[in-house]
Amino acid sequence: MAEMILARIRRCRYCGREMTCTGLEYQENPFCKICLPERVRNAALRGRIRWRTEGDYVIPEVPQKHLPNVRKRRQG
Repeated sequence: MAEMILARIRRCRYCGREMTCTGLEYQENPFCKICLPERVRNAALRGRIRWRTEGDYVIPEVPQKHLPNVRKRRQG
């Protein structure tokens, strides 16, 4: 009896590159690390939010002057 190996090729939903990850990893994040800088650059608000990377994470840094003051909104 012939054996059949079924391989599932997972591709990045943004750039289409083949990804080597488990099914659970792909289900949680269907995007590759290679196109991450481009995706972050395209998603970022220009001039208001700066992004910094820590390991595999991208963290927004919002200047304090752009944060809404919740107390002023409630009083006024």
